[in-house]
Amino acid sequence: MKAKSRTVQSPALATFGTRLVQTLACIIVLCTCLGCERLRRWVRREAEPSTQPQAALDSLTTPSLRDDGDSPDGSAPRNGNVAAGEAGRFREPVAAARAVNKDAFVAGLDVSGTKLRVERIGPDGHVVAAAAIVDGVQATPEAALRLFPAKDGVALVWHGLRGHQASSEMMVLDSELRRVTPSPVVVGRVACGARAGLWSVDGDAVRYRPWEPAARSTTVTSPPETELSLVCSDRASYMLSEGEGQTGSVAVAKLPDAVGDADRRLAVPRVDLRLAAHEPRHRAAFISPDGAGVVELDDTGALTMSEVRNGSVVPNRTLKTRVSDETELVAVEANASFVVIVLTEERTELCAPRGLGAPAVLIEALRVNRADYTESRITLASRSATCGREVGPFFLSPVGPAQIAMAWVERQPVIGESRAPIAAVVHGRLGLDSPFTERRVDVRLNESSDPWVALADGGCDDARCVAVAFTKRAAVDGASALLPKVVEY
Repeated sequence: MKAKSRTVQSPALATFGTRLVQTLACIIVLCTCLGCERLRRWVRREAEPSTQPQAALDSLTTPSLRDDGDSPDGSAPRNGNVAAGEAGRFREPVAAARAVNKDAFVAGLDVSGTKLRVERIGPDGHVVAAAAIVDGVQATPEAALRLFPAKDGVALVWHGLRGHQASSEMMVLDSELRRVTPSPVVVGRVACGARAGLWSVDGDAVRYRPWEPAARSTTVTSPPETELSLVCSDRASYMLSEGEGQTGSVAVAKLPDAVGDADRRLAVPRVDLRLAAHEPRHRAAFISPDGAGVVELDDTGALTMSEVRNGSVVPNRTLKTRVSDETELVAVEANASFVVIVLTEERTELCAPRGLGAPAVLIEALRVNRADYTESRITLASRSATCGREVGPFFLSPVGPAQIAMAWVERQPVIGESRAPIAAVVHGRLGLDSPFTERRVDVRLNESSDPWVALADGGCDDARCVAVAFTKRAAVDGASALLPKVVEY
């Protein structure tokens, strides 16, 4: 005959169970009386997956990656597909760049805040390569991170603390995110990427660092006591210099493309662009297929454009369009046919019909025909949807021979947030004879969706433009991290 089993509960176990029940009851009472709003939000967020708008985007994806550790050469395993909660988390500063085969490079601090992490994200949203390449970094308000396409790979430039010391360094990686440069290369803080290397300001000169580690550097000298700046593209690179205390002219020098077989130091021909006689309020440089130029907005509201074409100075033009004292010049770009100048102005009356006292931002583009200098003033955004919003930054780039792509960010201030989250991303293209067609992506700002806190421009080629939006995701331990979402337009 089979004996019946019997469960015997010890007094200690019974006491433990009673105390556990009492503890849970106290937690429930505290959450009800004191309002554990943060806990309730977290539970609701985990139960209801966030949604992001996609209707106006060609691509919007979330990568996933299993990081099993970095290999000795700086590369990381490919083909890692795991839950998004374990994937691609960053901290600011962050950066992006376009890659071949419709991929995108993304970089930022890792969750620990001590390493620079780079990922290559495919068009399906999965991370196909990753690497932690620089250790011992520290995020500060002055820190900056930039990515530049480098052949099939990417060049990362870090400006900030490393090992508790200020550093400006470049690291070049191949398409698999393996190191091309065996160790970081020192560069200047003012830098821009060219077709085959990086130009950066080094005191009274600018220095060229090729992507290939075996290639030699080039240093272009400038007269002492000049303020130097750079403007670069896949077509050409230019150095702009202005003497200390000097106004009314800027010297422009085209930088050499070829790289020699030895380190060299040389001077290049410079031409002077004569600008307006009045004090400049805003100034922006641009590159065209046959040269470079400068647009200046002075304190009288006049716009002056000066160009170098095929090595010769084109007489400067004071444009017919005049703007108000509140207008700001925020961006300039050019192609073979026209120059586009983006202007912004706060206008309170645009919000008056809705009874809102906050100003709206009027965004306009001034299109200047490079053949006959005819001007067209185009309204890009003036509707009351921008009431109370912060606008910018602006991203402009030629796309093909006839169009210029434009995009910008709108932020909506939120009480309790130190930085306003992104409320919309707006983009479109402008041609010489075609209007700007606005495509607006409104981002949901509520408790059930992860806020967009940053957008990194990845640049354009002849077919597409790439940017990466970063959403803020709260972690269980109360910390937060950024998840990248690739935006192709």
